[in-house]
Amino acid sequence: MCEDCDDYDDDVQDPHAGFALDDVMEASRFVEADLPGTAVTEEAWAIYFGRKGGCIDTRSFERMERSREAAMVLLSTMHQRTPRRPEAASRHLADS
Repeated sequence: MCEDCDDYDDDVQDPHAGFALDDVMEASRFVEADLPGTAVTEEAWAIYFGRKGGCIDTRSFERMERSREAAMVLLSTMHQRTPRRPEAASRHLADS
């Protein structure tokens, strides 16, 4: 991504909050599919996530930013609801 779009002065420790890039990409695309309007191209997504070099138009960039932000909330919510230990999941299912 070019310097105009990437703010190097952000005080962000981890842009993906500990989630794998592939998970963030998949969740972002899932969210974007529900947005009204024209979908972002595969090429723009590849550029946005650093898999390819190039330029992104402003409309696509803003749409992808909104999708990624919502995806991070979705992933965080799913992570909080997932039992961390297999035995905890088994115990929860047995109590149902």
